[in-house]
Amino acid sequence: MKRPPSGAAAARLAFPILAATLAAFGGLLTGGVLYFRDISLLHRPVRQVIRAIWHSGQLPLMDPAMDGGRHLLANPNYRVLHPTALLDCFLSLDQAYAAATVLQVFLAGWGLALLLRRQGASLAAARLGGLAFALSGPLLSLGNLPNLLGGVAWVPWILLAGLAARARPLTGLPVASLLAAVPLLAGGIESWGAAMVILAISALLSTHRSRGLLAVGAMAVGSILLAAVQILPALSLLRGSERGLGFRASQIFYWSLEPARFLEMLVPGLWGQPTDPARWWGGARFDSGVPLILSAYLGATVLSLAIPGLLALRPRRRSNRTPAGSVDAPSLGLRHLLIASGVAGAGLLFLALGQYNPLLSMSRDLPLAGALLRYPERLLSLVALPVAVAAAVGWESLTRAGGTRRILRDAWPGLLVVAALLAGVILYTFSGRVPLAPELAAAGRSTAAVALRGTAGIALAGVILLGACLWMAGRKGTRHLAGACAAGVVALDLLVAGVGINPAAEREILEEVPAAAAHIRAREGAGATPRLLRLAEPQVPGESIPPGVEVAWSRRSLAYRIPEEFGLALSLQSDVDRSAPLGNFFLRMAYEKEAGAARERVADRAAAAWEVSFAAGPASVPAAADWAAAVFPRAPVLVLSRRPAAAPRLAVVPRATYLGDLQARGVMSDLLEKLADPSLDPRVDVFITAPTGASVVGNWPAGEGDVTIRSDTPVGLLLDVELPGPGLLVVRDTFTAGWQLEVNGHPRDIVRTDLAWRGVVLTKGRHQVHFIYRQPGLLPGAFLSGTGLVLMVGLAAAGARHRRRAAVQVVTV
Repeated sequence: MKRPPSGAAAARLAFPILAATLAAFGGLLTGGVLYFRDISLLHRPVRQVIRAIWHSGQLPLMDPAMDGGRHLLANPNYRVLHPTALLDCFLSLDQAYAAATVLQVFLAGWGLALLLRRQGASLAAARLGGLAFALSGPLLSLGNLPNLLGGVAWVPWILLAGLAARARPLTGLPVASLLAAVPLLAGGIESWGAAMVILAISALLSTHRSRGLLAVGAMAVGSILLAAVQILPALSLLRGSERGLGFRASQIFYWSLEPARFLEMLVPGLWGQPTDPARWWGGARFDSGVPLILSAYLGATVLSLAIPGLLALRPRRRSNRTPAGSVDAPSLGLRHLLIASGVAGAGLLFLALGQYNPLLSMSRDLPLAGALLRYPERLLSLVALPVAVAAAVGWESLTRAGGTRRILRDAWPGLLVVAALLAGVILYTFSGRVPLAPELAAAGRSTAAVALRGTAGIALAGVILLGACLWMAGRKGTRHLAGACAAGVVALDLLVAGVGINPAAEREILEEVPAAAAHIRAREGAGATPRLLRLAEPQVPGESIPPGVEVAWSRRSLAYRIPEEFGLALSLQSDVDRSAPLGNFFLRMAYEKEAGAARERVADRAAAAWEVSFAAGPASVPAAADWAAAVFPRAPVLVLSRRPAAAPRLAVVPRATYLGDLQARGVMSDLLEKLADPSLDPRVDVFITAPTGASVVGNWPAGEGDVTIRSDTPVGLLLDVELPGPGLLVVRDTFTAGWQLEVNGHPRDIVRTDLAWRGVVLTKGRHQVHFIYRQPGLLPGAFLSGTGLVLMVGLAAAGARHRRRAAVQVVTV
């Protein structure tokens, strides 16, 4: 193993990777914003709320104004404790997202380049491997999945630190454990697991197996200990959310890696551009219209080098005459890294197939642990790492082989196989049939054929240029230039294929959202947090919009962002990552199950004061609509309608009926039936399911009680309540673990009302009611993380002291 690269060598590796990463996200450099799919549906709106809570001087634990109450810190997908959250301290929201995305993609490539260099690769091979990973289609696709990027991008650095810790445990383990904890802070357990597996296999291949495995085990324990402040709250959230119920196999294997995408790894844009409705002809092939990983392209040039890289693992024949088709063996460190990452990559690819893997799809329902496999296609981003390592090993082995003739002889398996496949795709598209997209009409099939010939032709040109670089590498005076040219060819091949994977829009795309929120606030009054009901998007008459295209995502994103980004509460639908509290989930199920007047009654019970839907155009906006805003010229319009019969968020009622504990047989179905009963008034008739067994019966007329808000924060609600008789205070905010209650300074139990909300039984008179939220698992998690941090600092100090003593002994001798 080589020493770590010097500062100058590390900079020489970093500069081309940084330049290529900036080129891949060029739209962000000109003031654009990331918006496609998960960015606008989930991450950006929630991030804005988290930033607002941070800036108010509070810890972002909970926001009652989203989904009737959404956990923030406990959900690792929101990355409250991830290192990239520090960018929020000194950058705007859009700048922080752009910086976090570009920085992590760059770090992924640079980390792998440093790792390859440390394992014995040449500068050219290390640079090429770093570019192959950073610019690969699966990794660039994570620009709109920041929670996944927050794990995958750190894997090379975990491997780099883990290998160093094996050599110097005292000084290396603290850094390795700290880096390994980073993916866990973003919920990236698959990235953490892949890194641990690669390190364990590498340790088994080394001469010091026991010491290596011990170091990996200590690193895994240390990282879990350091990330306990995120893990324990997440486990608490899991038990009380929809995820805690487990997933059906159909839910887990949604977005599985279709076997036909293996050809897309070689042919860029095989089904068009998923972010461009005019160039996307593969919608019928994928779940929800678009794949989770927008591009599976690993690079024709990269695969051309990966094939001889894998051939380099074959045992060498001991003969004065080297047989044709053999290559010089790489260093032992590179061999071990390639084997370990290759085995892990093969396992990840096996899991990524999901429903297309008969060994995985035999079970209809999987236990909670099966949720770790949910959306198995996401594992494809980690498969790009061993492919990049194989490409670096391929270049290293080929260029060590000697003269031009021998290099080209050893390189022909990769170059010829890839070039032949690309040429076959080009020739097949001339037939005009294009069977890869059977849903295309005649005109569309012709457009697809032209586009495929273009992308496959560019990839083929890259393979030919790579062959020229290998020819140059065999000549004495041009070897270093050949390495730089090969890296440039790989970068251009991947950059051209990656155009449009992360579309950047102008900020005007968001302008209608604050206008809608301001309108609702003006109608409801200052300080109010009205709830919205999201309705399913109706089919747009007279307009054919393929599923998943930009216009459709933009429409749907507005429906999410109005309540989430601007503090308007939301009911009856769990959030998009299935972490809503169980009460909200069951209430949504009741809403979706019913129809007509019963469905409207459930919505009224949930205090849905407004509803958002879509119309085909201004002419089709219902006359009863309170307000409508044009979104895009081609898109339908957003329609906001007020619901006058909705129950208020805060109310005192004289009557409440106890139905029984929710765990008892038949109670849940009885409750759901009563919630949908149109004869009951949601503003008066309330049902209790926990924790008291007594019904509340008051003899005073409904509407005479008074509730005044004294303080309303994300983690606390202070109320003055006055009742003319015994009754129930109903707060239609989520009933979930962590909320505590004090009445007149004394602890009280929170009553679960109407399945999803909080309440408290009060006597006649004036009361001060204080709801306080304390995150379950946060304090013990913080204690464990603090203990782990102290241990790591102690190890680092002991290592430094040991090095000083060793240096003194050497000087003395």
